[in-house]
Amino acid sequence: MPTTARACQCRNFQGSTGVSLAISRAVETILPADVLAADPVARARALVPHIAAAAPRIEATRELPPELLAMLHEARMFRTLMPRAFGGEEISPQAYVQMMIHIASADASTAWCVGQASGCSMAAAYMEPEAAQAIWGAPNAALAWGTVGPDQIAQVVDGGYRVTGTWPFSVMAACA
Repeated sequence: MPTTARACQCRNFQGSTGVSLAISRAVETILPADVLAADPVARARALVPHIAAAAPRIEATRELPPELLAMLHEARMFRTLMPRAFGGEEISPQAYVQMMIHIASADASTAWCVGQASGCSMAAAYMEPEAAQAIWGAPNAALAWGTVGPDQIAQVVDGGYRVTGTWPFSVMAACA
């Protein structure tokens, strides 16, 4: 699957500068059309058997398998809290909790990743529209971010950016 990435320099809420990396991967249609047309809670419920089947692999490898990641993107699980103005679902807190209960019942690590990426997507509401579009413009873009330190470098390479360095913590970094 081709991957593209864009780095954007952003200011966090404390005013320090950091780098956010938007990851966009091409995905093929995996889920049936009726599932994709359903509300996010029903989509999450439909994913439960797939998530549960991947749980041992997730535990062993400490990352979401590419095929499960593709399903989560296709079902728009990472965009449930993103404002509609930026291509998100902007679901209610009640629906979000119900959705997360289904995902967590199958695998807590998957729920953690969906929760973090969904939470990060809410930042679109507080950004300049151009920056939000640059990060989440592609329908299957997700955001990986973490703390910024002195040894982190983003280099332009063919097809995007190569980011190197060390991070004490970053959810979904392996998906980048």
